Amino acid sequence: MADFVNTNKLNGILFQLLEDSAFFWEEGNEHDEKLSDYKMPDELHKKYLDILKKEYIFDELIKMKEQGVPINNSEKQLKAMKSFLKDPANFIINNNCYVCDNNFNIDPYGNVRTCFNMKPVGNIKEQLPEQLWINEKAQQCRNLAKKCKMGCRLLICNFSE
Repeated sequence: MADFVNTNKLNGILFQLLEDSAFFWEEGNEHDEKLSDYKMPDELHKKYLDILKKEYIFDELIKMKEQGVPINNSEKQLKAMKSFLKDPANFIINNNCYVCDNNFNIDPYGNVRTCFNMKPVGNIKEQLPEQLWINEKAQQCRNLAKKCKMGCRLLICNFSE
């Protein structure tokens, strides 16, 4: 994909590791769909995980970036992805999640989440942003994030240099 972007003189490419289960939605909200039951089939998960664990893929992306290929990830993030795939449990233990301290996501219906994987902390149409940021639900999300075991701490919205 990076070669395609470079050859066709596109603006850039951004690589992102994703969890194989989707968001945890608030039950009873007619605008949200329940997607959290999705799991990638084991044989497909193993196939792609085995490919990604090969260190040379990330080494090659880093080398391409150094040569001017428009890869928008930083070298530090590419190295973190490589580290995560080699040992996900250890990576998560040694890297904090800051998303609930930094993010304020508003969906088209006004629901506010500090993390895409958590229930809304309120609705912007009903409360001021300041109230949503400091309310009890937001604090509960921050507390949960400290114990979270998901690999999404590599997402662009959460990764820190």
